[in-house]
Amino acid sequence: MNTASYKITVKKQWLIQITENSRYGSDQRERVYDPELFGVRSAMGKTKVGIVSYLNARPLVYPFITGEVSSQEMEFIFDTPANLAAQLRKGEIDIGLIPSIEYAYLQDCLVVPGIAIACHGPVKSILLYTKGGSDKMRVVALDETSKTSAALVRILLAARYGLQPEYLRYSPQLEAMLDEADAALLIGDQALTTSANGHAVLDLGEEWLRWTGLDFVFAFFVVRKEAEYKEAVRKLIEAGKIGTKQLGEIARKEASGLGLSERLCYRYLRDNLRYDLNTKAIQGLQKFYSLAWQANLIPQEVNLKFCH
Repeated sequence: MNTASYKITVKKQWLIQITENSRYGSDQRERVYDPELFGVRSAMGKTKVGIVSYLNARPLVYPFITGEVSSQEMEFIFDTPANLAAQLRKGEIDIGLIPSIEYAYLQDCLVVPGIAIACHGPVKSILLYTKGGSDKMRVVALDETSKTSAALVRILLAARYGLQPEYLRYSPQLEAMLDEADAALLIGDQALTTSANGHAVLDLGEEWLRWTGLDFVFAFFVVRKEAEYKEAVRKLIEAGKIGTKQLGEIARKEASGLGLSERLCYRYLRDNLRYDLNTKAIQGLQKFYSLAWQANLIPQEVNLKFCH
């Protein structure tokens, strides 16, 4: 899903229309939910929760959409990963699903335990497309919507392949990126829905596992310390446990909007992603932060602090 933003409007007082506006073309899609179920009526006194719009995040919030988990005290804000991190820094949202690297820039946030978006091997949605062999990567175009995958590319190419190419940031359009660079990074739904067109492809989840033997954590929820978060965090953890058992239903509902088969969506959610922020995932996360610090990609060493 090539989504830059969500426009939210109330229709006839009982339906909420969420229009996904693409930066990458004139394509627009609409989904309609009950606002009372999805917690978007009045923002007064509600915990503001930022969610990325990619398919990989859908299992973590799907029970709120269906009403299996109540969201009456929560207001959901949909945006890109990088924008959600910026909103957390400004205090515009209370909780956010953020790219892992952004935690290094957040001084007063706590990690929500137990849930994340991670992988153990090929992930299918964090891909580096190349026009030739790795020795020809002199310029790499980075998808501008997330810093974590961009940092992972830099770490892998430098430490695993001994490369120090020039990096440029682009809107995620593969052929336009490869017109200017030797390789191009795409993430999320854009990577899932883009054909390789004969280009070689490196799956960064697979490359990370081969190199470190560890899980890679792409994103997790954090909460601002001063926020009244305990009930919202409890509901997020509950929703994550339920939603990750509903992958088939999610795939059926999301596939047509993405232009993908239901089978592909289901296998992606089931086989390529993990949603547990467990001991192995935390080890992988700590390894990533250590390498990012050594490569001067983050401003400080990271000590994970969890909310309780």
